[in-house]
Amino acid sequence: MEKYQAQPVAFVGVNSDGDQAAAKQLIERERLSPATFWVEDTENPVHERFHVRAWPKTYVLDARGVIRFEPHFPEEIDQAVQTLLSEPVTHSTVSR
Repeated sequence: MEKYQAQPVAFVGVNSDGDQAAAKQLIERERLSPATFWVEDTENPVHERFHVRAWPKTYVLDARGVIRFEPHFPEEIDQAVQTLLSEPVTHSTVSR
């Protein structure tokens, strides 16, 4: 997040740790996205909609909210973000 703080990039996290207090401590300790939300279990609409079957799961979406990448390693996340940042932005690709 720090690397891209001046770029048009947003990070959102989802946590389904069984203990909400432990999830909050993890978010604070690891300085994860402040836009992290907690869901009680893995049987919920977030998991179903995005086909999450294992944690951690990362998606990189474009400006329209379309999943473009499903990286597995930190360097793949960086590469995906760089790819999207290098694409020209037009009015037809920017989400409103």
